[in-house]
Amino acid sequence: MGSCTKDGAMNILAFRSMQDFWNRQTSGKLGPGGKDGGNYCLEARELAMFLEPGKTYDCLELGCGNGDLHGEMLGFYKTYLGVDFSSSNITVFRKRYPDAQLVCSDVLSFSTDRRFDLIHSNHMVQCLSIKHMELLQIKMLDLCRPGGIIIHRGFLDRRLKSLYFTGYLYPGIHRRLFRRLLHPLAYRILEAFNKITGTHNQLGYWHTREEILDIHRRLKVQAEIFSSPVHPNRFNIVVRR
Repeated sequence: MGSCTKDGAMNILAFRSMQDFWNRQTSGKLGPGGKDGGNYCLEARELAMFLEPGKTYDCLELGCGNGDLHGEMLGFYKTYLGVDFSSSNITVFRKRYPDAQLVCSDVLSFSTDRRFDLIHSNHMVQCLSIKHMELLQIKMLDLCRPGGIIIHRGFLDRRLKSLYFTGYLYPGIHRRLFRRLLHPLAYRILEAFNKITGTHNQLGYWHTREEILDIHRRLKVQAEIFSSPVHPNRFNIVVRR
């Protein structure tokens, strides 16, 4: 899964650190600090923009969480398999939707003999380095049927990072000047600490659109990039088989 290089080792440590963080969240809630988080009605509308109206899919959801998005998307699913490495979220999901097929595993190591015509993830890709993202896509391309679609939503756009932390993309968040100056500086310090220690922060990895498109060029598949209408600092990628 990783590399013997220093950077590869750091990526593995950060990924495991992210796993440990979510496995310690015993509430089954998806927001920071174990709080409720996300408007999943809007998340579902954004996902549905890429799907055919009236069609139902054999679906694989990566990073399925506690079932919040699943509940909004039920009408699109013919069959469903959800994968998440957080045992607390899987427990909540099973209580809410006992008929759903779920696997408690990280997305890079789980296996299945099934094939799908819809594979999607919601803000899960921020947990993955570029190397891990490429490994994931190799795996998903094998699991996706001809004519199917792979949708990864919620890449953190590195070119918009400064605008995000100054509050420019979300007007009114940082009303005071010192907060607009302090937040970008504090995040740079946190990133330096993460790089040295091989740990993660709750947001995870920031990628450029070019980096993600380069992955698919290497894999010789065509990918499309779309800005997120819900989250100004994020973008989505779509691969049609």
